[in-house]
Amino acid sequence: MVKVRPASNSVEARNGGVQAFAGRALPKRIYNHQLIRAVVFHEGPLSRLDLGQRTGLPLSVLTGLCADLIENGYLEEHSAAPGQRARRGRPRTFLRLAGGKLGAVCLRHGLEEIHAAVVDLDGALRWERRHACSPKLDARGRADLLVKAAREALRSSPLSRERLLGVGLADPGLVDRATGRVLRAANIPQWTNVALGDLLREATDLPVLLERGDSLQALGEAAFGAGRGVKSLLFISLIDHGVGGGIVAGGRLATGRFGGCGEIGHVNVVHRGEPCGCGLRGCLEACLMPERLLDGSSFRDFPSLLKAGQAGDRSARGILAGAAELTARALGNAVNLLNPERIVLGGYLAEAGDLFRAPLQEHLPRYTMREMLDGLDIRPAERDDLNAFLGVVCSFREALCAFPAVYAGKER
Repeated sequence: MVKVRPASNSVEARNGGVQAFAGRALPKRIYNHQLIRAVVFHEGPLSRLDLGQRTGLPLSVLTGLCADLIENGYLEEHSAAPGQRARRGRPRTFLRLAGGKLGAVCLRHGLEEIHAAVVDLDGALRWERRHACSPKLDARGRADLLVKAAREALRSSPLSRERLLGVGLADPGLVDRATGRVLRAANIPQWTNVALGDLLREATDLPVLLERGDSLQALGEAAFGAGRGVKSLLFISLIDHGVGGGIVAGGRLATGRFGGCGEIGHVNVVHRGEPCGCGLRGCLEACLMPERLLDGSSFRDFPSLLKAGQAGDRSARGILAGAAELTARALGNAVNLLNPERIVLGGYLAEAGDLFRAPLQEHLPRYTMREMLDGLDIRPAERDDLNAFLGVVCSFREALCAFPAVYAGKER
């Protein structure tokens, strides 16, 4: 669930969203708004008659509530539901979540780049810009650039401020989700102990979501990409500066205490192996980082390795097979622990295709219980360019369309 603090001009606070009344009983009208959004999203599109049957609300009351939600941009009307055959007479009107009219400001950053975007709740990219970032920049300088990028996204957004549910940041390190504080990023040494949530909230006057980027990638693939249709998946990705991972269980993001749930890059695969940026030794990330993986070879970077492997180069294919065997050690332990339905490969692991996946599948049985391996599906990521941002909008959408809990205490 998204941890957000409502702002005075946020769409949720203004129109009575559930977050604005956290910790006390919801006013009846606000409760019903939340209930309608939840039912329409999870079961819709629905007619008002169907919606009344699902919610138990009388049609006379439902009509006014739906009018409010349409006016405020949460719902929209359509004359036919998907897959329904046309009927004679007056067509029925169906309600659905107006995902294309609502969205979020999305940010992510790595060692050398900050990427800002506006993405709507249907998963469409509406605006984006990339900014160079020096690896030597201190924490305050990096935070200032992130704030500047968020402000620019707000100014440039094709969706009005009233239709933006918040600002979501995909961070490369561990985060304290409750306080919105960055704790540490293994591959950006200066990026430690930053109250980024407060800085972004003050700069934008919008609710802020701060989450580990690899987890958001997993959630984005689960909702919009290679994880559609399954309840549990394990995501693993390799980029120039590290190995990331995330877990979706029961259709929801698993986060852990500091957002570190799924940090498969720091699973030990070599006893007393190479030092890792996290402070440990023998981590999968320490072995698979391209600069380590290619050390002593003739390949200058991972793309050149892939190109040679695709052309049949034995040396390149041997390096990829070795990387797959090390990855199988880490994944085997994770599969035995989590029993996922699907593994999704991102970054260079997706680009490598069968050059990586085939040896990975060959080695996995050495490290995985056969019952856990039976039926396990391994696929490349489908939305590798945007999956972290899709995880952001999925998180905000989940909060917007959550079923309201009944509060038994006295209303204050």
